[in-house]
Amino acid sequence: MSTSEIIHSILAENYKQTQHASCKVVGNSMFPLIRKGDWIYIEPITENNLQSGDIILFSVNQRFVVHRIVNIENDQLVTKGDWSRSLDPSITKVNVIGKLVAIKKGKFKLTLNHPFLRIQNQLIRLLNQKILNFRLRRIN
Repeated sequence: MSTSEIIHSILAENYKQTQHASCKVVGNSMFPLIRKGDWIYIEPITENNLQSGDIILFSVNQRFVVHRIVNIENDQLVTKGDWSRSLDPSITKVNVIGKLVAIKKGKFKLTLNHPFLRIQNQLIRLLNQKILNFRLRRIN
């Protein structure tokens, strides 16, 4: 196991065991809600508190990713960055480290319960669901 793999697994386990974790965003895949340089705040998940539309932190291929859940079927989660055109390969709940609860933009910290963010999240969730349904119809 390489040094980076060891560090990654330690960080992933640490995130899962803490009550709250935060990290700085380094990409723009969740634009416009989350931008490069924003800080995000994560809470651990419980077994059944994930639903379509939730934004999660997960680990895949030794990388941490923050994307939105667009579909849940059995133990499989399909995620997508809000700014991304394509769906991510499905992951399992084992990959999930936590659920986004707040975003710090400059001096302002906004919880996802904030009315503006709730509305924006609902619109993005509905749009992602339409995209998923369209793609599934094209496949079948």
